[in-house]
Amino acid sequence: NLYGALKQPSSSSSRSGNRSDSSSSSSDNWELRLQPVARFGAGRPLGYHFDAAGSLIVCDSLKGLVKFDFISKEVVVLATHVSHQSPIDPGSEITYANDLAIASDGRVYFTSCTDIIPSLNKHGYYDTFRAWMLGLAQGLPQGRLLRYDPVTKETTVLAKGFYYANGVALSGDESYLVLAETDRIRLLKYWLKGPQAGTSEPLLERLPGPPDGVSTAPDGNSFWVGLVSPVPPIAALLKDPFVRALYVWLPSWLKPPLKAWGAVIKVSGADGAVLDWLMDPKGTHVSSVSAALEHDGKLFLGNLAGNYISYVQLNSTRQ
Repeated sequence: NLYGALKQPSSSSSRSGNRSDSSSSSSDNWELRLQPVARFGAGRPLGYHFDAAGSLIVCDSLKGLVKFDFISKEVVVLATHVSHQSPIDPGSEITYANDLAIASDGRVYFTSCTDIIPSLNKHGYYDTFRAWMLGLAQGLPQGRLLRYDPVTKETTVLAKGFYYANGVALSGDESYLVLAETDRIRLLKYWLKGPQAGTSEPLLERLPGPPDGVSTAPDGNSFWVGLVSPVPPIAALLKDPFVRALYVWLPSWLKPPLKAWGAVIKVSGADGAVLDWLMDPKGTHVSSVSAALEHDGKLFLGNLAGNYISYVQLNSTRQ
């Protein structure tokens, strides 16, 4: 959560001791256990996935790439700096690690949003939103795509020059990955294999909202993308450095409010075609979608501004 605590949910059946029907949990309400499983300390955990051994690999806004071992209950820092062997930015600090994807060989592909480190705010958590705002005012392409190898323990910068590198997901055959470049409101395709390996290209541009989390759909060649909000009208003016600086430093009560909505799109990894678009136009039920994950016919939705996780039964949206 915001304060670096890792919590696990429990269902009503597990709380009542009824585990006889394995299908019953599909309709249960889930609640977070009060006691956290672990505390990550200073920093803010963001994107994460389980590795093959069952450990949780996490992007931390302050510490870089970390691992939580559920057996030993230890939090282990994997990478805080780029390795000196990296052809790009050797020895540099990993700032504002955001999201990751784990390949079948265990290597971790992850993003670093900007060179601005989120700082501790008056509410007691590391403010990643404020760091994004300061990066927006800076107007420089400081985002990076990195890879951590658990065998060699080396971290390599694969590509740089992104305007806020955000969500990332691997294709099913791991020949490429899809990366969300939030401040340019587009998705990129970065090739890992084949004749184009090491290069990137736009997959889908001019999105209706800034993209956040990206996940691979079950078919392995399409991707769900959360769109936090519509593109605000002021975006057209943000090319001007003065307007950017003014916007960032305005008190919150003077800033034009972002329109509430809930939106997620499904995009083809082959050609960027939009295969699906689910939307709550007024954000009445679902809003500020930051992540979407498809599993067993359901699309699970995380959100940036709320304190809950929701899901959509995908076949019911077609009725």
